[in-house]
Amino acid sequence: MAHDRELSQPAVEPAVPKPAHKRRSQAGQTLPMMMFFMVSLLGVAGLVIDVGGWYLQKRQVQAAADASALAGVSRGLPEWQRALKLQKRASRVGFDWRSPGPVLDKLHEELDEVRHELAAGASPARIADEIGDVLFVGVNLARLTGVDYSQALRGANAKFERRFRRMEALAAADGTALQEKSLAEQEAYWNRAKAEDKAGQL
Repeated sequence: MAHDRELSQPAVEPAVPKPAHKRRSQAGQTLPMMMFFMVSLLGVAGLVIDVGGWYLQKRQVQAAADASALAGVSRGLPEWQRALKLQKRASRVGFDWRSPGPVLDKLHEELDEVRHELAAGASPARIADEIGDVLFVGVNLARLTGVDYSQALRGANAKFERRFRRMEALAAADGTALQEKSLAEQEAYWNRAKAEDKAGQL
């Protein structure tokens, strides 16, 4: 019976080591691949260094060609940030106001020019040009008063939204929609919302 059990068990073939020439063949295939990837990696690293050096050299050539105090101010910035950087660069060479007073005078001057263009029926391009001057002076006013332009505008947006939503709520309380009210009635709602906001009730 023991002999029968031995016959019924599957025979386990002993591990046969691969011939030396096959091991050498596999190693011969793997090593070149590893060397290839290493060389490729070094090549890419070298390329990055070369590109970086080329970019630095290009910037140096550009800086040498453009000696303006405004050189290097990126055109990819949001326009209000670019306006701020341009003003700071101009300030380095002394072209700047020293207090907010003259900036306010300039702001009134630019607003008067907008009024003039509107009264004259100027083209949209002319009006846009004048309004652009107003906005540029606005950035300057914020800079000279130590105000963050973006933060100030964010606050103004939040204040307007808060008060406008209150206007809608007041109209709804009167049983109507805000758009059904006349401009004078909407102004009355606005003044109520503004007073409540200033009193800290919104």
